[in-house]
Amino acid sequence: MKALVGSWDHRPYGLLAENTALRSRVGELTLALQHALEENEILRVALGDAVEADIESEVALSSR
Repeated sequence: MKALVGSWDHRPYGLLAENTALRSRVGELTLALQHALEENEILRVALGDAVEADIESEVALSSR
C-alpha cells in the first residue's frame, strides 16, 4: 500500500486502508444514486403519461 500512496504519507496503514475503502464506498453510492435518479425520472414520465391517458379517457367518456 505504501508504494501506491507514496513515501510522503506517514499515516498508519489502517487509516490508509480505511480511507481507500470509504472512497470506494462513496463511488458505489454515487453510482447507485445516479441509477435511482434515472429510474425515478423514467417512472415520473410513465406516471405523467398514465395520468394524461386517464384524463383523456374521462373526457372521451363524459362527452358521450
